[in-house]
Amino acid sequence: MRILAGVVLLLAGPVAAQEHPCDGAETQIDLNECSYVAWEQADVELNEAYAAAMGVVEPYGEPAQEAFRDAQRAWIAFRDADCAAEAALWEGGSAEPMILYGCLETVTLQRTDDLWAISER
Repeated sequence: MRILAGVVLLLAGPVAAQEHPCDGAETQIDLNECSYVAWEQADVELNEAYAAAMGVVEPYGEPAQEAFRDAQRAWIAFRDADCAAEAALWEGGSAEPMILYGCLETVTLQRTDDLWAISER
């Protein structure tokens, strides 16, 4: 069980000294549920960063906004497919949801950092 908890923490990547929703999780069910919560939290942060980045793009007009939206939609499709492929390696196993949501969280946090960098231009 500790190995699986380690996998979740590794998938989460470097995070500031914040409490992770999976801190203290002991069962696979707990790990699956908390990894989903962690991904949901990452998605909220992603949406905040996207809105801030879009604020930088808006003055460039509709073509730039449309290109930015299209890029974000393409990134979401890539993220989902990439993480589904990673989770497929665990298909049918009790850790499959944890692997999927851990991947979604990690990749989402990476994109969030990219979007914050755009918003700071």
